[in-house]
Amino acid sequence: MTTKPDNLAQVFHFDLYGKREAKYDFLTQNSLESIEWNKLQPEAPNFFLVKKDFDQSGIYELGFKIDELFKINGAGVQTKRDSLFVEFDSKVLSMRMKKLFEPSSLTLSFINEYSVKDSSSYNLLSRVTNSKYNSQNITEFLYRPFDYRKLYYEIGLTTRPAWQTMKHLLDHENIALISLRQSRSGEEGLYFIGQNLINKDSVSLLDSANVFPLYLYPEANATDLFAKTERTPNLNQA
Repeated sequence: MTTKPDNLAQVFHFDLYGKREAKYDFLTQNSLESIEWNKLQPEAPNFFLVKKDFDQSGIYELGFKIDELFKINGAGVQTKRDSLFVEFDSKVLSMRMKKLFEPSSLTLSFINEYSVKDSSSYNLLSRVTNSKYNSQNITEFLYRPFDYRKLYYEIGLTTRPAWQTMKHLLDHENIALISLRQSRSGEEGLYFIGQNLINKDSVSLLDSANVFPLYLYPEANATDLFAKTERTPNLNQA
C-alpha cells in the first residue's frame, strides 16, 4: 500500500520529568486523551522526534565539520593492556618490556599482573614471539589531559596503533586537535590539544577520541623524485 506525501501520520510528544514514583502516579491519573501533547512537525533530513528550536539553524549551517577541514584524522592509539605497555618512567617500562620479550624470565605473578596471555581479539603471545625488544620503541604518550607518560609502541605489537594518523605525530614537530565524535556521558566541549602519540582515551574514558594532526609529513622512504620533502598543512584549502 502506498502513502501519499500529503497524508503522513501526525507525531506528538510529551516530556515527563521526575522520579519513578511520580511518573507512575502521573500515568495512573491520566490517559492518552488527558495528556497535553505537543504536536511535532518533523523535517528532513533528521526528523527529530522532540521539539526543537531552529531559529538559529541558518547560522549553524554556515559552519563546517572538523573532518571536512582536516583531511587526515582517525582514532587514537589503543593498547588493550595499558598496565603492561604504559608507564610514567621510561626505565621502569624498559625493564618490564625486556622481561616480556624474554619468556624464560616470566614469572606467574608477572603473567597474572599484566595479563600476559591471548584474548579473543588480541594474540599477544605470538606477537611477542615474533618480535624483540627495541629501546627506540619507547616514546612520549598523551595518556590523559596534561598527563604524558611513556608508551612501548610497535606496529604489529600495539593492538591498534592508528599508524595512518600517528605517523605524522611520532618523532615530528607537530600538534593535533583532539575531539570526540560523540559523548555518551552527555558532556559537551571535550576538546584538547596534544603532541606525539595520543591515547584513544585521552579526553574521555567512555568515548574514543579522534585525532586531527595540524601538519602532514611525507614518507621517509619515498622514492618518487618529485615527492614532497617538507611537511604540509593537513587542511582542506577549499
